[in-house]
Amino acid sequence: MKAGFTTLITGCSSGLGKYLHEEIDSVAFNRNCPPYALDIDTIIHCGWDTKVTDPSEKYIYNALDLVQRLCLIKHKRFIFISTIDVYNKLSLVEHEESEQIDVREITGLYAISKYFAENIILRQANNPIVIRPSTLMGKYSNNSIFKLNCHKPVRLSGESKLNIILYSQVKDFIIKMNNRSDSGIYNLVGDGVVALGDLFSDLDGLFGKFVYTCGKLSNKKLKQFDISLAKSSFENFQTWKINEN
Repeated sequence: MKAGFTTLITGCSSGLGKYLHEEIDSVAFNRNCPPYALDIDTIIHCGWDTKVTDPSEKYIYNALDLVQRLCLIKHKRFIFISTIDVYNKLSLVEHEESEQIDVREITGLYAISKYFAENIILRQANNPIVIRPSTLMGKYSNNSIFKLNCHKPVRLSGESKLNIILYSQVKDFIIKMNNRSDSGIYNLVGDGVVALGDLFSDLDGLFGKFVYTCGKLSNKKLKQFDISLAKSSFENFQTWKINEN
């Protein structure tokens, strides 16, 4: 980051947000701080309240209320970490960023709330960038890949198809993006998918029954932005596994 660059990051207590806060000169967002008291160059919104157990209306309200509060902060750039789960996973179409998404085809409260948040940010934020990442792997991952690597049982079946991207690739994308004036949506995904069972072929007894598929994902736009960020899902998995061990 350039000298004097002020970055605000949400979700710094865990996962990708914690990693980015460690890697990028930044301040952690405090929910009790009035929005008008801040003056920020870049907001990176990773935070999401995954502990909410209230009815769906309150879950979505809490998520969108935070997004609208963040948009009130004076800023020059807003980067939002969304999800590829806003796409219809069962569609045979390769999902590109320009796709018109039918909210009725989105599965799960988490993905639905992310989609509505995207729309608020694209309308209200300055120079907005929406990142739709696939399965994120890094030092603070706690997903099925991480659990299997620790020989722990998972809910997903070995037939599950995953697309994998690294924390470090998200960081590199953000740093490079902040040197440009682009805005819009980017699929931050690897080339192709991998079957979970192929990654851990010796751990059959630890797989569950739920078959997850990420669908067909396009990273053509990412390749045009920076070809070095578009590695295969399997290569990203190998890189993570080497770093993890």
